[in-house]
Amino acid sequence: MKPLHQERAATSTQQSDSTSGSGAPGATPPTKAAPADIGFVGLLRWAWRQLTTMRAALILLLMLALAIIPASLLPQRIQDPARVASFIEDNGQWGEVLDTFQLFDVHSSVWFASIYILLMVSLVGCILPGTAAPIGDI
Repeated sequence: MKPLHQERAATSTQQSDSTSGSGAPGATPPTKAAPADIGFVGLLRWAWRQLTTMRAALILLLMLALAIIPASLLPQRIQDPARVASFIEDNGQWGEVLDTFQLFDVHSSVWFASIYILLMVSLVGCILPGTAAPIGDI
């Protein structure tokens, strides 16, 4: 008679073999086929559908809130250019790195603008399809 743990191991092996589809012991389960090439237009459709979900809008809103943090912690060039210059001089290489990432010009930076433009497009894409039906009923 086999010990209990060996019987359980044999039973689980038999069950996994029977569910793999081939029934052969030790056979690997079939893999999924690669997705078909959707092309450039299909990729644009997929990106539009992803961008216009409420989840994407909420993620972009969170990113916008996180992107404002450096503007609160670091001096901004538009408000006090002398303070920014002294910050860069005092912190040397670290100040130059922060300036490279436009952290002293947060509200006019390229990365901040891209976040709020994507958020605007996402919200318009979420709202317009839902408002077409009620406007058509009027």
